[in-house]
Amino acid sequence: MKKYLFILAICLASFVSQAQTGLKGNVTTVMNAGRVVDGKEIQVSDLPFTNGRGNPFTIMIVPKVSTNTTEVEVIKARYFQGDAGVIRDVPITVNNWNVVALDNIPTDAVNTTLFTNYRVFVGFGSTISPQ
Repeated sequence: MKKYLFILAICLASFVSQAQTGLKGNVTTVMNAGRVVDGKEIQVSDLPFTNGRGNPFTIMIVPKVSTNTTEVEVIKARYFQGDAGVIRDVPITVNNWNVVALDNIPTDAVNTTLFTNYRVFVGFGSTISPQ
């Protein structure tokens, strides 16, 4: 049931975005929200990871072996607007850009083990100027 509600929400958002694009002819605020405009793959040697510019980032993990059927993993990270210095468990869906805005992925046993089974990507957002 949750999957159907999620699909319905995506379809509705797509319809609204397309309608707004038709009216303005460019990338709208709705389309820009949550859009990854830059990113890279990180390695365990990149931990602790921060964007370096004080901006939040998101994460995507991709299984190294296609037989992995896990849907959610938990990492240790600091939320962008979370308490300063507080590292929490953050659930991350597999094979999907996650909606969390992170500030820091520390060196932690949980995080370093993640790299054994997954390729880890970070993505950055930005305001897209109309053309």
